[in-house]
Amino acid sequence: MRIGIFGDSYADPEPRTLIDRSQGIMPWMLWLEQLSSQTVETFGKSATNIWYSYRRFCQHYRDFDRIVFVYTDYQRWLNINTQEGLAHIVSEHQLPHVPEQCRDLAESLIKIHPHIYDEALNRFVFQQVFNTVNRAVKAENLEIINVLAFEGIDSAEISIDISSSHGAVLTGLHGVSGLEIIDGSSKIGRYLEHNSDLRFCHLNPYNNQQLADVILEQFEQPSALINLLSLDRWRFDPGELDYLDRYLRDC
Repeated sequence: MRIGIFGDSYADPEPRTLIDRSQGIMPWMLWLEQLSSQTVETFGKSATNIWYSYRRFCQHYRDFDRIVFVYTDYQRWLNINTQEGLAHIVSEHQLPHVPEQCRDLAESLIKIHPHIYDEALNRFVFQQVFNTVNRAVKAENLEIINVLAFEGIDSAEISIDISSSHGAVLTGLHGVSGLEIIDGSSKIGRYLEHNSDLRFCHLNPYNNQQLADVILEQFEQPSALINLLSLDRWRFDPGELDYLDRYLRDC
């Protein structure tokens, strides 16, 4: 079996320099490979939009038996050059995490955003991508897990119609990531205020393993809809983030 993964930073295994398989410090896609003995390939890229993920999906999905599609925030820019890594820049509070060489462009995007952003258009594209992805895998008789990372955080409700889903739908992943900062070490919270998030897929190592477990379970016995925030399997021990301290000392 071959598993193909598409999406944004929640599907991106960087920074690879932090990976330590012997200590279980790795992103969920490597856990997925290790726990299942299946071949896993990811096309996820941080700070990209739904259109980027969809295009990569169209190029490669027929090469796989199983698909994990991680849908990014629908509010991101749909038509920005993803090579700049700025598809998520929509407000000033995000500027501290923008590379210096992209700061002028980011400031310009923030200024123009209120004048050209159309939420109805973004939601429409998000819905069409969801429908098309699921119909495509169904037509090829493939399996799929849909991860709506930014849905189901503040309430159980989601903003799109999932009736066309061909597999399980997981929501609330962004919320799990946020709880690590709230319920975990205050040090990591302060660190993330001023630095890029070096957690694999915005999760600590233990929770990356748990996410891989959930995905494997859903491939075997898919549910219609699961809010990851409702699962009592996550751990927010500050010790899970010690590897960041080690990394920063080595830099």
